[in-house]
Amino acid sequence: MGSRITALETGPDSVRIDWDDGSHGEFHYIWLRDNCGCLECRHPHTLERLFDLLTVPEDIQPDSAQIAANGGLKLIWANDGHVSDFRSDWLRQTCYAGDVAIETQARVPWDAAKAADMPEAVFGALAADDAAFLDWLTALRAWGLALLRDVPTEPHAALGFAQRIGPVRPTNFGTEWNVISMPNPNSNAYTDLKLTCHTDLPNWEVPPGYQLLHCLRNEVEGGESVLVDGFRVAEELRATDPEAFDLLTRIPLEFRFRDDDTDIHTRAPAITLGPDGAIAEVRFNIAIMGALRLPGHLMTAVYRAHRRFAALLREPAFELRFRLNPGDMIVFDNRRVLHGRAEFDASTGERRLRGTYVDHDVLDSRIRVLRQAADRAAAEDAVARS
Repeated sequence: MGSRITALETGPDSVRIDWDDGSHGEFHYIWLRDNCGCLECRHPHTLERLFDLLTVPEDIQPDSAQIAANGGLKLIWANDGHVSDFRSDWLRQTCYAGDVAIETQARVPWDAAKAADMPEAVFGALAADDAAFLDWLTALRAWGLALLRDVPTEPHAALGFAQRIGPVRPTNFGTEWNVISMPNPNSNAYTDLKLTCHTDLPNWEVPPGYQLLHCLRNEVEGGESVLVDGFRVAEELRATDPEAFDLLTRIPLEFRFRDDDTDIHTRAPAITLGPDGAIAEVRFNIAIMGALRLPGHLMTAVYRAHRRFAALLREPAFELRFRLNPGDMIVFDNRRVLHGRAEFDASTGERRLRGTYVDHDVLDSRIRVLRQAADRAAAEDAVARS
């Protein structure tokens, strides 16, 4: 993309600027004043705003607007003579009006046919290589899942890896937890039963973001892991049964988990849409769905929609099936990718997985910080070579 401003035109409440690749953007004066990044307006260490929006007129305008020597935008404000400088690349990244194509990371929909393309890496290759770690995290975000091989089979390896991303998400199951068959379980996960694909902890107001599931031992017969791209299946439902899709985006379901120490309950739709109509979250878990509380005239239709979605989630064409072996760690977006397993025979050996959670904003933060560090290093390298 172009990085220099070549022309500008001021209007009554905004400035239109052209970049050297022929694209243009428009920025309102009140927005520009609010986003001045000088040391008077932003704290140099915290980067938090010091500027108070209520200290300037709502119809603020600049006395002058010009292209700076570095190709950016320089404004001198009429009300107090304050000077604001904006880098051209920053304006490109934050442009909200015009014909600039804002770069966003597209989601990669997948099904059984794409199983072989699932992103994966070797644990050791990421251990001391931030560039490789960034690539893997970026692929994880796009696909909603990624595999890590040759992870040390020690009990806290998943936690250590998660903490490299950022703070982990504690829940009523703890900061980290074992998935094993045990007597007197408080969850079906702690049995040797088949688990249909589901979201973890949909009974929380905000379910955990990413789940890290590390295989320490797997000697049993059966127990194959199953993953499904819930966004891909929800889009299939939207295309083939729009009435069912609409109900599942509007009508809240009940989710509840209870044991001796906790009773966590919430109501939320199975499918959440973002402002643009794109699917933003799937929340689905038959095992802990509570008794529905709906108007009587909706009950039959909602159950029909629920059954239709559940049936699609079990279609083999959408399933990624594989066996987790010791040293494998699968990481997936718990609000997008549903996971389950086949039944296994606990008498044939030990099956022990170790898990923990990291939320979306934590992983997104790590990606941004690693990208910024890479950009700084590239800029410093360019200066050194010039």
